[in-house]
Amino acid sequence: MVGRTEARTGALPVLRARRTGTPRLRRVWRVARANPLGMLGGLLVLTLVVVGLFAPLIAPYPINEFSGLPARGPTAEHIFG
Repeated sequence: MVGRTEARTGALPVLRARRTGTPRLRRVWRVARANPLGMLGGLLVLTLVVVGLFAPLIAPYPINEFSGLPARGPTAEHIFG
């Protein structure tokens, strides 16, 4: 069926190729692009989750172990002292 504007102009309807991908992911990406502050917050949460998952590799020392070196400055082994 031809619409009114197409009948007046004589233009043929344009067929668009369908994009591949999940429609839900496209919708999430579109909302994230529209809200950059929300995207930043999501990235921060994702970073904290990844750091939490790899925490044993990042800090291999037990929580209640005393290193015996109080009040020392930063070294290559202990960056923050």
